[in-house]
Amino acid sequence: MRILLLIFLIPSTCFADIKIIDQFGLTRAEVRGVDSSDVYVVTSAKNGALTLKSIEGYRDEIKSSIKDSKHVFKKVTSGTWELKSESKDQKIVSVDIINK
Repeated sequence: MRILLLIFLIPSTCFADIKIIDQFGLTRAEVRGVDSSDVYVVTSAKNGALTLKSIEGYRDEIKSSIKDSKHVFKKVTSGTWELKSESKDQKIVSVDIINK
């Protein structure tokens, strides 16, 4: 019985997940089995900075940079991250987590 429990527990604890949620708590993107990835966000307005805030609270906020009309967050580590905007008029169009 103990061996079966270990078989089922080991795969789920070996890998980390990255989850991006919006200000309403809705999941916008999620990837499983990675420790770090880049996150690309397309918004309705190109002005105004975006930040990712760790829900767990023990990581620093990450500010986006702009590349090819997308907000880019480099090397986002595992965990659940909330996407925050400085502008209330800025709407999230899409969120992609890219493994490199």
